[in-house]
Amino acid sequence: MKRGYYNLLAAAALVVMVFCFFSGFSAKDPREAAKALVVQRAKILRSASSGAIPDTEAEKQLRQIEGEGLLSKDLKELRSGLPPERSCSVKVREIEQKKKLFCYTTYQAEILWDSGNTVSGGIYNLVIKENDGEYILTILEMAKL
Repeated sequence: MKRGYYNLLAAAALVVMVFCFFSGFSAKDPREAAKALVVQRAKILRSASSGAIPDTEAEKQLRQIEGEGLLSKDLKELRSGLPPERSCSVKVREIEQKKKLFCYTTYQAEILWDSGNTVSGGIYNLVIKENDGEYILTILEMAKL
């Protein structure tokens, strides 16, 4: 009788493993990837500015999610000391795709920056680059209206 329970447990484990394996092949939504990259970038910069992670670790993490232009700007600010407005939480409220050209997708997003005692927001242009199903943030700048 106990053997039946082991077979049932093994079958359930096999189903979970197969599901986990094949879920990795699903395509990521570029819009969600863009939101996640902005939030992840802010989290890394916030952690570095508060001293939770060393600058070298922040640089390593930023290299995984940012393109060269944005990365060099962030590294320059990171090495000189982050401005206080950069060390806050972020929320992407609305995001709208504007253009798609080859592997680059441009979005316009409303982003809120919360520093704890003040909340500010604005419209930003974001550009993400897709490379083999992975996305990196190449541009994040205030939109010129």
